Amino acid sequence: MISADDMDSIFHSRFTYVFVPADIDSQAEVRAFSGREGDFKNCMREHFQRNALKDSDRPKLKQSIQDQIDEQMRRHKPSQGEGEGGGGEGESKITDVTDDETTAASAAAPEKDKATGSSSRGLADSEMMDRLVEATSNYQIIPLTLPMKANGYIGINAYIDDIGRIKDLPVNARASRITSEDIRGDCFISSTFDDEMDFRRESFDKRDYERMLENPPESRGRWNISNALQQLHAAAAPQPDTTQAPAEKKCHNCGKRAAGDGEVAGEGERGADRGDGGDSVNRVRLQQCARCKRVVYCSKDCQVKDWKFHKRVCKAS
Repeated sequence: MISADDMDSIFHSRFTYVFVPADIDSQAEVRAFSGREGDFKNCMREHFQRNALKDSDRPKLKQSIQDQIDEQMRRHKPSQGEGEGGGGEGESKITDVTDDETTAASAAAPEKDKATGSSSRGLADSEMMDRLVEATSNYQIIPLTLPMKANGYIGINAYIDDIGRIKDLPVNARASRITSEDIRGDCFISSTFDDEMDFRRESFDKRDYERMLENPPESRGRWNISNALQQLHAAAAPQPDTTQAPAEKKCHNCGKRAAGDGEVAGEGERGADRGDGGDSVNRVRLQQCARCKRVVYCSKDCQVKDWKFHKRVCKAS
């Protein structure tokens, strides 16, 4: 599997791609590029940053991120009858924390502190929210068709402004038809060959675009908002180190230890401060980092606090 750094250094001799402007009266254009993959990504980024986020739109973006946090909290809330730490040996999976704003927003969502009674639906830490706002001013890749053996490992991707709706950009009717999504602002469509061993850009021309506009991809090949970003991170993640020891049995941030077999942490215990090196009888149920499964945490709050250190060594398993 190609790492993100190696992919950015790949040199493309020449390929074509299609620019689909939001203005319906402007013709779609075939453009050509020659150079490094990283430089092509920068071209995409620079184009979408031309429509900078206005200061007046920042509160709207923060609310959008908070809505994603709330939705993630509802989606990952344990079903009735399922224990809060329903995994084996007092552990369960925790939402993967990555640099991507959607999953980072999910991880930033505060749980209800049973010691203080604060609500899990309160706004995320303002400093973290500001970081998420800055991280969103980029572009988003929508996989229209996924590279598979059946199609010769050819994938087709659309590039759009990831916060076009927040910026109140005009609807792109042609891109919306192709993606079956409400696309705001300009769109680029490009084709790739990717068999997880080799990656290269393939030419995508006007005929390819017109064919896709007339017959949009089937739903099974279209973008799935629930896993698109996970797929992108999985493609860039380094290979796991299978020689590592099993995950430790104490919180990687605060040191609280797992509840033993048959031992259930009480509500007061879960909110107790650690003051004895983590060996207190106030033990908790621990949850794994969903990405590497090497470390565990007693709460999402601890995972978020530790992420700035853990992300340097976290590898997908």
